[in-house]
Amino acid sequence: MWFAVYDLQFTKDRFLIDPKLYQIGLKNVCFSTIVFFQNILNAIINALFIMMICYRGLDGHVANPQGK
Repeated sequence: MWFAVYDLQFTKDRFLIDPKLYQIGLKNVCFSTIVFFQNILNAIINALFIMMICYRGLDGHVANPQGK
């Protein structure tokens, strides 16, 4: 979490001096509708994979024969 918050490729002053650094965001180079839906699909596949691992780990037996 520390790395995600404090890792800066450029300083704030550099962004104020050189506005060309904003071109990636303005041209949707790293984020677009296609990339958004690819991320959603990736999240669904990962969730199903984790669910299947948990289900197989429990072998379908969550409760004992008395229902507890």
